[in-house]
Amino acid sequence: MTRRSLAALAAIGFLGACQTVSSTPDPFKATAMEEAGVADLLLESGDPGAAVRFFSERLAREPDDPAHRRSLARAHARAGALAEAASGYRALVASGHASDDDLIALGFVEVRLDRWAAARETAGALPPDLDTPRAHMLAALLADNARDWAAADAAYARAAQLSNNAPDVHNNWGVSLMARGAYAEAARRFEQALAADPGWFVVTNNLALSRALAGDFGPPRGGLSEAEKAIILHNQARVAESRGDAAMARRLYAAAVEVHPRHYPAAATRLAALDRMAAP
Repeated sequence: MTRRSLAALAAIGFLGACQTVSSTPDPFKATAMEEAGVADLLLESGDPGAAVRFFSERLAREPDDPAHRRSLARAHARAGALAEAASGYRALVASGHASDDDLIALGFVEVRLDRWAAARETAGALPPDLDTPRAHMLAALLADNARDWAAADAAYARAAQLSNNAPDVHNNWGVSLMARGAYAEAARRFEQALAADPGWFVVTNNLALSRALAGDFGPPRGGLSEAEKAIILHNQARVAESRGDAAMARRLYAAAVEVHPRHYPAAATRLAALDRMAAP
């Protein structure tokens, strides 16, 4: 595995698995309590673009307020504007107003930007005895990147303990184990995540992938939509194809095409390619 092994799983070709906040006549006329409520809504469940606009206006009106800069950085991160988010958090650091949570958020943004050296520098600025789930999750990701599996497992274990076994911790831990080739242990982590959040399709997909990578191409579990079943069958087929099992891949692609409620070009295209390769 390379240093980007966690992202490299996507190279096989796997497919993944809010209510929009409308504009108000003048949000700046709201009371302080109403403003706080609007801000929380925008940051947690609103339209990411609306949040960026809202906090950009706030920061323009009150450029010295670190709370607005922090909220704008969070909004940028949620909107996928990672470079802007990193700049916002770094401005907080430079101003002396960055909290430990801000540093952790910056570290996660830098990881998403593939700026591993910067993320390590950011993590190094945290108190060495900081004992929070997100601090340990950041440490786990950095250890994964360094291929320090013992440190990664220790950090994931502590994050799980502190977060009462939050499903996202076990999902990330499972992805780490899957990238190392520890498929059985990865499957156990995904199962634990699903026990806490049975409807999380991303984890269901990851569980199917971990089993397929170990040679188990069993059918998707119950309770999925037809489209979700088709996605899992397609991803299992990609694994089978990468393992050189063309017959299994063809069967799984065909099943994905059959079960999908509409035309499924991703599976249909691969099935046609395998059929052409098998033709005399």
